[in-house]
Formats: sequence, structure tokens, C-alpha cells
Amino acid sequence: MPLPKYTLFLVFFVALTTSPIKSQNKLFVDFWKVADTLNETRLTTLAATSAVTYIGTTLAFNELWYKDYPRVKFHLKDDWILWEQVDKYGHAFSAYQSAKMGYNAFEWTGISDKKAVFIGTGISIALMNTLEIMDGFSEGWGYSLYDAAFNTLGTGLFTSQQLAWKEQRIALKWSSTRPKYTTTPIATNDPAFFGSQQYAAEGHYGKYFWEYAFKDYNAMTIWASFSPASFFMAREKKNILRSFSLSFGFGGENIYGAAYNNYHDKEGRITSIGLPRYKQFYLSIDINTEMIPTKSKLLRTVFKAINFIKIPAPALELNTLGKFKFHPVRW
Repeated sequence: MPLPKYTLFLVFFVALTTSPIKSQNKLFVDFWKVADTLNETRLTTLAATSAVTYIGTTLAFNELWYKDYPRVKFHLKDDWILWEQVDKYGHAFSAYQSAKMGYNAFEWTGISDKKAVFIGTGISIALMNTLEIMDGFSEGWGYSLYDAAFNTLGTGLFTSQQLAWKEQRIALKWSSTRPKYTTTPIATNDPAFFGSQQYAAEGHYGKYFWEYAFKDYNAMTIWASFSPASFFMAREKKNILRSFSLSFGFGGENIYGAAYNNYHDKEGRITSIGLPRYKQFYLSIDINTEMIPTKSKLLRTVFKAINFIKIPAPALELNTLGKFKFHPVRW
């Protein structure tokens, strides 16, 4: 199974941003400070870096996803039923974060806030839609109108808030908690067949955190966190209450294939895991770290960089099996 498209966000994040290390060196600290006026050297360097990153990322994903599939005439694909729609919310998250990181990077150059917003928006649109168009010309994929819609939703959420409020009162976030997959052998009519939930999950999503964190649809939850206080408390007051958020999450369970729970064993035989796939809806609390008041430029940068992560917290779950659950800690 290829990597989900929204891991492109990570590539972009690493390429255009980095977390500063605390230093007493004034030149180092000044380097990370957002310019008060346009710094043409920063702007030129960042524009060139962005172009190289875009080209390199496109080529890399072509190697990862498309080289083994013939090129065909541009076509559409109805993929709404796949992955219980968890991937769709992942697209919104990735598009949102791509726009946000692009904005943060170009804000550093000292250009106007509005220009930084539109550049970040353009970066998100270019990154996400390049992959969708490549899908459309690949025999193994196809252009998804649903993916495109959720990409637009994520980008639009960032852009509209930044233009209207100059801050993100509603943030799309991510968390990943892998279920405890059983090692009990799957019962089939073939006594020679080997398999289990754990075997199937590792086969689809990988064994280690860095493999499955953005790949395991049973582990991943996409959250929309909003700060109630930010809607009635002025941004200039810098009150810590503005950082406290309510968070609504969406995830899935028992997903061991795109549309059906089929997978191959070590001998290449196919079996089905007879577990019901279902969706999960969460209510939790969160912290918008970008709204935590601090005079430290270092902390502000760090808080901005980590704000894509939903903090671990108690959560209520309602799923499409009709079950209601309380999680003491959900991440």
C-alpha cells in the first residue's frame, strides 16, 4: 500500500520549516525572527527553495506511486467508499497544514500578511492538486472529485480565517493511537492459511510508529479544534483562556483494506477479516499552542510548529456501531 497523499505535508514541513535551537548567539536568534520589513534575500532564497522542493517532491512521489502503473487518458474515480472516508479528512488536514506552513514560511521574509496568506494558499493548491492530476493520468488511480473537495475545504479553512481574523481559531490537527491488534489466527476454510489482525495491519500499514503514524487508518484521528474564547476575547489581550479548545475528531476502526477487509498471506492467498468496519466520532479538549501567550520568540516558534498535533486528553466516542465509549486518554 502506498503512503497516503497527505504525508506530503510532512515533506513540505521539513523542507520549508525547522525548529530553532535555543542559542545565545544574537545572529542566530535574529535569523529566526520574522522580518519587520521585506527582506529580499530571504524572499529570494525561500522562493528558490520552495520551487526546488515542489519539483523534488513531485518527482519523488512519481517514483513512489506512479512508475509501476501505465499512463492512461485522464479519468475520474469514485473513491468515496474507500478507507471509511478517513483519508478524505486526511486530505483536508494536509491541505490546511500545507497552506499554514507556506504562510508561516513566507511571513518570515517580511512580506505583507495578505501576500503571505495568498502564497501559502497557492502552495497548498499546487501541492495537493499536482498529485490529484497525476492520479487522473494513472491507470492504478484516477482523479477523485472527493479528494479535490476536501483539499479545497482544508485550504479554504486556513485562508478564510487568516484573512478574516489574522489567526486560526479553528485548527485541523492529527493524532495516532494504534489499536491493540490481536495475534489470534484468523479462522478460514484453508487450514494452511496463516494470518491475524496484527499480521494484516502490519502488512497494510507497517510495524513501527514512523511507518504507520500517517498511514494506519485504524490509528489515525483527524481533529477540528476551535477556541470558544477567541470569538469574544480580543487577540491583543493575549489571555491564556484563548488557547483552550474543544476538539471534534473523526476516525475509523477495523479497516484492513481500501473497500473490503481482504489481504494476502505469506503465500499470496487471499482471505477476508470478518470484522465490521465502522466510523468513530470524538469529542475532546485541546490546546491551541499558538494562542499561548509568551514573550519568548523561541517558544512562539516552537508553539507554532507543534500546533498540528492534538494533545492527549479524555475523549467521548460515538461510533456507527451505535456504541458510546469514554477514553480516559485519547491521542
